[in-house]
Amino acid sequence: MIVLIGTNVILDYVLKREPHAATAKTCLDLLVSRKVKMWLPVNALTDIYYTTMQARHDTYAARVIVSKLLNAFQIVATDKADCLRALELDMEDFEFALMAICAKKLKAAHIITRYTEGFRNSPVTAISPEEWVAVYGRE
Repeated sequence: MIVLIGTNVILDYVLKREPHAATAKTCLDLLVSRKVKMWLPVNALTDIYYTTMQARHDTYAARVIVSKLLNAFQIVATDKADCLRALELDMEDFEFALMAICAKKLKAAHIITRYTEGFRNSPVTAISPEEWVAVYGRE
């Protein structure tokens, strides 16, 4: 199985953002234990780096986190054609549309994000970390 992970799930885990941190950890632990192929959009790395650096006031910590993510996740890049396809989707948020295009390109089973409502018209189903744990944590 292939999944694309939303930036918010990673930040919830890394920054221990409540009330979402425990679910993000459980979701990521299950993904790893089930050997699910986890992908991040390339732009998520810059967002995670910046947000971590701002929260911790520590450039080194942000670099370490991005380095760990690069070891744990595959990274999907985007190009001009992906951006044009994202603009054609009936989705309000361009970042979400670009994620949807990336997920489609990967043939991902799901996009795991807290903002599922933003993916209503996505070609790939978005589910929350809670939903993923509920469905795949039982198997």
